[in-house]
Amino acid sequence: MLRDLTENRPYLTKGEPDAVFKVWPTKHDRNAFRAVMAANEVAGELDDTRIVRAFRYFETAIAEWAEALPEGSREIHFQALEAVIRSQLKIVWIDLDQQDNAQVIFETLNDRGAPLNAIDLVKNFVFQHEHGGAEAEDLYEQHWAWIEEDWWQEKVRLGRLDRVRADVFLQHWLQMRLGEEVNSDYLFKSFAKMFEDDSPEVSSLIREFAEDARIYRSFSFQPEDSPHRDFFGRLRTLNTTTPFPLVLFLFKQLPEVLSAQDLDRCLTTVEDYLVRRMLMRGTAQGYNRLFTELVRDVKPSPGGAAEIVERQLAKMEGGSRLWPRDADLIQMLTQGRAYGTGAIAQERLLDVLWEVERKRLRSNKHEDLPRPPKLQIEHVMPRSWMTHWLLPPGNPAELEQRQAERENAINLLGNLTLVTDRLNPSMSNGAWEAKKPALASNSLLAMNQQLAERYADGFDEDSIAERGEGLAAHILAIWPGPPD
Repeated sequence: MLRDLTENRPYLTKGEPDAVFKVWPTKHDRNAFRAVMAANEVAGELDDTRIVRAFRYFETAIAEWAEALPEGSREIHFQALEAVIRSQLKIVWIDLDQQDNAQVIFETLNDRGAPLNAIDLVKNFVFQHEHGGAEAEDLYEQHWAWIEEDWWQEKVRLGRLDRVRADVFLQHWLQMRLGEEVNSDYLFKSFAKMFEDDSPEVSSLIREFAEDARIYRSFSFQPEDSPHRDFFGRLRTLNTTTPFPLVLFLFKQLPEVLSAQDLDRCLTTVEDYLVRRMLMRGTAQGYNRLFTELVRDVKPSPGGAAEIVERQLAKMEGGSRLWPRDADLIQMLTQGRAYGTGAIAQERLLDVLWEVERKRLRSNKHEDLPRPPKLQIEHVMPRSWMTHWLLPPGNPAELEQRQAERENAINLLGNLTLVTDRLNPSMSNGAWEAKKPALASNSLLAMNQQLAERYADGFDEDSIAERGEGLAAHILAIWPGPPD
């Protein structure tokens, strides 16, 4: 009786074995689907597929339910189960108006179930327009199936919410294509409107979307020691993907349109802008709109992207968009609190100090050492300085002023260095006479070698100020800011 719900009558199959099934999954799941529907023994690579796991769940649940029934009443209970499935299990079809948001409606109805992501709605939408058939299957297998792999289904942070990576890509792709902000809650609606406005040829759109997805995925798998890997790593440290619509558009360009040198120049400009604003404690609000505007600016002339991006960012005004100039940034770096409350995140500060070590303090005679694991930021003069770092003698008023100056200097940039997690606790709050040889003997970083040598006779507030100016100069050389 239940077979009629899942299988077509033989005279309807026209000799095609798979036509017996009333529902038919995508190619990825078909072997598992055939096996469980035929009640075959499943083993090997199919054993851990979701379809087989789902089948076994229901098989086990029904068996446990039946075994708990009195043997004499099992038949009537199975009749009741069959009646429920045939007459009380409902399938709902909802027709949406043009202004309805399919994703929001689905998530509302499916509040306690598995979410349907925007990328799923888009897939259904574009392949529905292909009207099925062999060509649609080939398009799916060649260009879409891999977008459903686990990497694309991992959750990543987008604003205040966690989204599957495929949906994050979809948002960046739409912003690149449209040159405008796209609300993450209305991804499918934005895609459908774009489709209606542009009327693209569906198979071409699917191929383009898949090729752009491959470019996007490459952002996370750049070669070791490549400038592009450094760029995307820095975006991760800054916890932003807002430049991705622009970056995706730039990576799409053929070398004869946008040269490799100009592409790198664009990335360098974007990084410089973001790092300087981070060091100035600038807000990240509005970056979405800013970078989609840049996409609009470069689209008419992608070959001139390097000059356009640099020029557009350089002329930005206002605290929420200004590309910080040297005078303001030097003051922040030398006088602003670099560590603790009100400072930038330690992970970002550590990244900046490592770039100073790697790009400015090492000569071509130094070993090309990779970044040591578990680096930490260390205060040269410890925050608990009173035990081993005594102030010079003086009257009470002088001592009070010097103590205030020292407390202020403790968290300045010039008092910070990098050490490993093992060296850090061994030095603890020790005096400079103990820290200096520990840094010289146990650290291979040029930063610490130079620190021990330059301040061999002592380290105080004046040393912090002098060293801070030197570190600030190095930072400005790495990220030189806008052109005059």
